[in-house]
Amino acid sequence: MTRKFFLLFVSICFASIVTAQQSVHYDFEQLKKLEGKWLMESKIIVGETWSYYSDELLIGKGWVLNQQGDTVFTEDLRIVRFDKSIVYIAKPMGKNATAFTLSMVTLDNEWIFENKEHNSPQRIVYQLHGFDTLDAWIGDFSKKGDFKEKGRFHYTHIE
Repeated sequence: MTRKFFLLFVSICFASIVTAQQSVHYDFEQLKKLEGKWLMESKIIVGETWSYYSDELLIGKGWVLNQQGDTVFTEDLRIVRFDKSIVYIAKPMGKNATAFTLSMVTLDNEWIFENKEHNSPQRIVYQLHGFDTLDAWIGDFSKKGDFKEKGRFHYTHIE
C-alpha cells in the first residue's frame, strides 16, 4: 500500500512538473483574452487598451481622465515572454519602467505578477470574468509577507 501511494505521489509530481513547463506558452496565449479596450467609469475614467502582437508580446496603454475629461495619468504597458518567464512591464509617465514577473496563473483566468523589490506596487493582478469584465488590483507586501490591497479596478470591455 505504501509503495502504491509513493508511486502515485511521484506520478502526480511528475505530471505537475511537465504541465508547468508546458503551460508557459499556453499561459501567454491565454493573455490574448486581455486584448481590447477596458474602462472603469466613476467620478473619473480609468482605462487600459491591450493589443496582442505575437505569442511573446502584448502592448498596452493605461490612462486616467478627470471629471473634465483631461488626461491626468498615462502609462505604457507590456507583457513579454523572456525565455521561460512572462514579465509585465509598466512605465508610468515620467518614471522608469518596472518589471513584474508572472508568479501564478489560476484556472479562474487570474494572472498574478510580482516584484517584491519594488517600493509600490509589488503585486499586480488581473482576473477576467467572462468576456466583458476584468478586475485588476494592486498592492504591497508587509514585512511579515502579508498582502495588502491598495487599489482595485473593475473594468468593462467596450471594444
